[in-house]
Amino acid sequence: MNCRAVWNQVIQRAADVVLPPVCLVCGEEMCPSHDGLMACPLCRRAMSESRLTACYRCASFYEPELHHASGCPRCQGEEFAFSGATALGIYENELRDCVLGSKQASHQALALLLGKLLGERRRSILRSWQPDLVVPIPLHWWRRVRHGYNNAEVIGEVVSREAGAAFEARLLQRTRSTRPQFPLSAAERRRNLQNAFRVRNEFEVGGSRVLLVDDILTTGTTCHEAARALHSCGAREIRVAVVARASDTSHG
Repeated sequence: MNCRAVWNQVIQRAADVVLPPVCLVCGEEMCPSHDGLMACPLCRRAMSESRLTACYRCASFYEPELHHASGCPRCQGEEFAFSGATALGIYENELRDCVLGSKQASHQALALLLGKLLGERRRSILRSWQPDLVVPIPLHWWRRVRHGYNNAEVIGEVVSREAGAAFEARLLQRTRSTRPQFPLSAAERRRNLQNAFRVRNEFEVGGSRVLLVDDILTTGTTCHEAARALHSCGAREIRVAVVARASDTSHG
């Protein structure tokens, strides 16, 4: 270990004594984390669903006895342009609060935390997919200006390191500002997002395996339309990784 690394450790330990770290989720004081994740063990467990079975097609969580080869009860009969999905957990309680908080530019530390948890807890799945590129779901430029940043970009960049793939924040473009998805029916959601994404001209995705990253997945419409745009430019296979899988249709 070089002198700079040793000095950095000394400074960090001194800072932990003066200002003990607190969990970004519950606010409780915690012991210094060796992995750099600012979340206490209780909150980490609460945000990572493990008891239920995860659907390989749409990332929904459900009781094991409901498993079916063609997908879970929620997505049987659905057609997706992506071939698989995974999620850190269910969009509820601590995970819901973190996702909502991460949308604010002043809380980017939450996006970093969520990206790290998603990447670490789902590392084996992500690497088995062997993605060439990790691409975040983009915001329309006007919404990005209003929000200050895109939390999916922060999450995606962290996930790309865990997945061992290149990160391309600008590859996909949202071509028009769409209505919020949460008040719309399934059919309205599809119409709302139809042809709303395109691959920027300077990027070549032919033959690539692409991992799409977003914060929440509900009906899958957003990721489906983004995957359609990637397929139209020759992408070989598209999978999806999200922080939270909604259990209802309250988000897009």
